[in-house]
Order: sequence, then structure tokens, then C-alpha cells
Amino acid sequence: MIAKISKSSNLYGALAYNGEKVDQKTASVLFTNKIKNDIECSMQDALKSFERRLRKNKRTKNTITHISLNPAPEDVIDDLTLSEIAEEYMEKMGYGYQPYIVYKHEDIDRHHLHIITTDVLESGKRINTSQDRRRSKSITDAIEKKYRLGRADIRNTSEFYKPEKVNHKKPKIGHQIKNVVRHFLDYDFGSINEFATMLAPYNINLQQVSGKYEDGNTYAGLLYGVTDNSGQKVASQIKASSLGKTYGHRKLFQKVFKSKDTVKEKIKFSRTKSILKTEMQRATGLKDLQDRLHKKNIDIVFRKTDQDRIYGVTIIDHNEKLVANGSKLGKEFSANAFEKLSHSWQSNSLPNFENFDFLGGNFENVSGGSNDISRGRKNEAVDDQDERKKRKKKKRQIVYYST
Repeated sequence: MIAKISKSSNLYGALAYNGEKVDQKTASVLFTNKIKNDIECSMQDALKSFERRLRKNKRTKNTITHISLNPAPEDVIDDLTLSEIAEEYMEKMGYGYQPYIVYKHEDIDRHHLHIITTDVLESGKRINTSQDRRRSKSITDAIEKKYRLGRADIRNTSEFYKPEKVNHKKPKIGHQIKNVVRHFLDYDFGSINEFATMLAPYNINLQQVSGKYEDGNTYAGLLYGVTDNSGQKVASQIKASSLGKTYGHRKLFQKVFKSKDTVKEKIKFSRTKSILKTEMQRATGLKDLQDRLHKKNIDIVFRKTDQDRIYGVTIIDHNEKLVANGSKLGKEFSANAFEKLSHSWQSNSLPNFENFDFLGGNFENVSGGSNDISRGRKNEAVDDQDERKKRKKKKRQIVYYST
């Protein structure tokens, strides 16, 4: 059994994500602990139950804990046993007296659990979460032995954390966009450009627009567009404001501002750089590198000129919930470094689009003095400074490797 633990400050987003699964009848509330109205609880009931705790500690950030428990594919576990496992896990992790909700997800063949709780104790202090991943591993090992469960492979659990791509042929386009954006708002990113890069594989084209009204007042906003799997725009753009404040210009810039220090800390102390270094030494080409990183739950995006020169690299570590341009991690991960590495591998062209599941689109400017945030002209430095002038006139190709 694999347990994955993530922290955030977005209580509503975590509850809404699971609530929508329940509404779609691909999930159900298995049981609750210290939540009003138990399994019949509404969104409002759940929010009130958690907020009683959260009001007692407003200074500490990221006190919402989202845990998923993923049995091995061959395990067939009835609801009663799943409830016992979840309760035992939460008690041993120190959450036995906390409010929490246990959801059973059935949207894929491997049924699994999602648990939402908070780190804030009744006293207002925070639960000690140091070494929680190490403690979690020992607890799940013990649960496997006790209930005679199979050994789950962490490489097979990554799909639990990736939302479905937006499909323009299905109804409720705005609802589909919100599902994807809400999922990735828990990640830390240093610019809206990096956030846009992360959304593109899910058929979302994010653009920033700005300008002046006739009265001289300025405006700024975001537009969400939809692409097909070949990166072509297929639907009218949607104003971010029509989706709600959570998905709008101001909220995302606040997220960028809050995330900057966290991004630096994650780059400094996370596993990401060491994995990149190791796999770059072992890989035999760009595709092979991508495959190796994908197995470690890391995705990589290469941006290219029309002459097949790599001018930008974005690293997305799903375990660390970190998104960053390669150059932020160090010179050895910059666009120039990968360009040289690709030549040393004698791989001068990236694979055809047909070979990949995730395909990015061409980001275009919107009239009215817009920022093309996919290129990061005002939001962040571009990896290859020599390409700046050329980029204004040329179409950009964004290639997403994925297995």
C-alpha cells in the first residue's frame, strides 16, 4: 500500500475535488471523523467542521493535509476493511482526534482512498509532522502484513494525481478547466508562465491580457482557451473571472508571490536536482531521459525554435509539487545545457508529435497589449537570451514527452 501526503492551505479546493467525484458517482464518502452529519455531510457541514479548528491557528500556513492510500492492483478489499485500514492509519499518524473525511474513489480500476484532514489541534497548536513520510511508510508496511495485502509499486500510483485533459467534445468546458486548474493550484510555481506550461498538456491555453479602457484606466486579466491533442485551438476563450476568483488574475499572482520562497526552498532541499543529475548521466537521448524521469514522477517540457533549437526547459516534479524553469535549478539544467546534451546524444530533432500523449499548443498574443505568458517576456527570464529577438516573429513549438 502506497500512501501519498500533500499539504496545502486550500481546504475548499480539496473538498470540492472529492465532492465533484461524489457528484459524478465515481467516489463515495466511506466514513467521517468529527464531521457534522457524518457521511451525509454537505460541503457546508465539512467546511464548518474544519474551520472551527483552523480559526484557532491563523498564523501557520499549509495546515490542510490530503492523503491518498493506494492498495496494490491485485488487492480486492471490501468497504468495512478499507474503513478499518483508514482509521488505523489515521490514528497511528496522530490524526485520530482530528476532523477528517475518508473518500473511496472508483474512477479507475484500482479503488483507492482519499482523506482530507487538518494539522491544527483543538488547542490551536499544530501536529508534529516531522518525519511523517518515514512514519507513514512504516505504518503502511505494518498494515500490509496485518491484512495480507500485496506490495504496491509507487510507479503505478502517479495516475491517481493527474486530472483528465479537457475534452472540447464533452459538455461543461468551464467545469473541466476548473478541475484541472484547481488540481495544480496546490503546486508551487514562480511565475504564471510556469503555471501555463503545466496546464498546456491538459489542453488548456492560458493567456494574460492587459491594456487601457477609453477612460484611461488600465485592466489586466487571464483568458483560458481550449486546444485539441495537436495543440490547435478548438473553442472560444473563457474569461477567468467567469470561472470564479480562485482561477483569476489576482489569485494566481498572489499564489506566485507566496510561492517564490517555497520554490527556492524546494529547489535547495528537494530530491529533484539529484534525480535529474543521475538520469541525465544514464540517459541515451531526450526521449530516454523523459522516460526515466517520468518513472520518478517528474515531467519535462522542451520549448523549441523552428530550427529545432531548445530555448526553454520546464521541470515539473509531481511528488514535490514543484514547477520551475530548468535554469532556476542550475546552469546544468538550462536550455543551453540540454541543447548541448542533445547534440552529444546525436539526437538533433525531437520525436514526432504522434509518439506522445501530451501535446502542447502554440501560445499567441491577444490584442490589447497582452503578455504572451507562455514565453514569459514580462514574467520571467527566458533561458536562451539570444533567442529573444527571433521569438517575436516566429511560431513556437512546445513538445511534451510522456509515456
